Amino acid sequence: MSNRCWFVNAQGQCQSLGIPKLDRAHPYRLHRFLTELEDLSCQLHDEPALLQALAPRFLALIQGSPWLGSVLTPPDPQVGWSAVLLYDEPDYPFTLQTVVWAPGQGSPVHGHGTWAMVALMAGQQEHRFWQQAADQLTPTGTCTLAAGDVLLMSSTTCHQVNVSPGSPAISLNLYGPGGVGGY
Repeated sequence: MSNRCWFVNAQGQCQSLGIPKLDRAHPYRLHRFLTELEDLSCQLHDEPALLQALAPRFLALIQGSPWLGSVLTPPDPQVGWSAVLLYDEPDYPFTLQTVVWAPGQGSPVHGHGTWAMVALMAGQQEHRFWQQAADQLTPTGTCTLAAGDVLLMSSTTCHQVNVSPGSPAISLNLYGPGGVGGY
């Protein structure tokens, strides 16, 4: 696992960030992550600051949660991917899901309507970033994720996912308030 963290800035460029280690004497469980996510989102209203504060917790969650591998669904052959919603509670504003991509599959260019985080658990993904000005999409950069990497995207990020042809890609995806998963 490479454990790199990438942040997509306002210009659609991918920047490498360091991820501080969480000092935990016990496993970092889903309930703790969800509580800290909600607490931090109430305290930090600046998207980049919130995403950077969440990144080490998100990484700790995938590293300390082997059960995530048991809640996967094989990719739908018609669309090339599948998603499993991991937590759903009325009035809880965040979406957490696992996504499994078939080898060689990809998504159209899209945004999520909110900030998003992707933690790659297996495989490799290339994310291409775009900026929209008027009716024109302009490519701005790419970032290749390996297992253990975390990608932080602001609410204005437009991207396209491409999975390498050799193996499936499995990720844990987190979407902010009002955000949507799916492609």
